[in-house]
Order: sequence, then C-alpha cells, then structure tokens
Amino acid sequence: MPQDQILALNVRSEPPPEMIRDAVAHAAAAAVSQEDLPFTVGARVRHARWGEGMVVGVEKEGADIIVTVRFASVGRKRLSLQYAHLEEL
Repeated sequence: MPQDQILALNVRSEPPPEMIRDAVAHAAAAAVSQEDLPFTVGARVRHARWGEGMVVGVEKEGADIIVTVRFASVGRKRLSLQYAHLEEL
C-alpha cells in the first residue's frame, strides 16, 4: 500500500500530560540526594514495638522524613523519623 494512503489513527506528536507529570515527579524524587536520607530502601531496621523490618520506601515531607517499613509482625507501617526511633541493623 502506498505511504500516502495510510491513515494514522491515535497518533500524538507529544506525550500525554499524565506521562509528563510522572516524569516530573520522578525527576524531583531523584533530585533528593540519597546522602540526605538516613535510610535506604532495602535496609534492615529494628523498632522497639514491632521488631525487625525492611525499609521499602523513604521520602521527605517538608522537614520530616517518612520511612515505610515492612514488618513481619504487623505488615507495612509509615513512620515519621521524628517520632519512630529506628535502629539500623
């Protein structure tokens, strides 16, 4: 079939807006230096009440740092480092 007779459907000349938002959010998260964060994903930690767990997420929220930890005893918990005294193992 000749190229001039082919009609392209659903062709975009630019990425969809949600893809741009995701890329911007990813770039902003990558801009936060891992050196600024006290724990890395995959680190083993101990909490006084819930025992040992693994860090599955670390993010900054304003001046605070929120760590998501997966504990065997209670599942996932989002903990503020201002209040949760985590010990790295």
